[in-house]
Amino acid sequence: MSNFITMQSDQALIIEFQATSHKEAPFTILLKRHQQKVYYQIKRMVSSPMDADDIAQQVWIKVWNKLDGFKME
Repeated sequence: MSNFITMQSDQALIIEFQATSHKEAPFTILLKRHQQKVYYQIKRMVSSPMDADDIAQQVWIKVWNKLDGFKME
């Protein structure tokens, strides 16, 4: 992965995700960039690390499924 790609803003990555059929690369960058923050926010709400893992996985699946329709308004 080039430095240019990893330095893209979240907005640019979302636009790229929406504009291409090769969605894995921009999504993976977004995931890596935000997965720890998402996990720790969930972990603050549930006591079990296993539950936090499961919920975080569901969050990222939902993000994948809804990102094409996301409007940056």
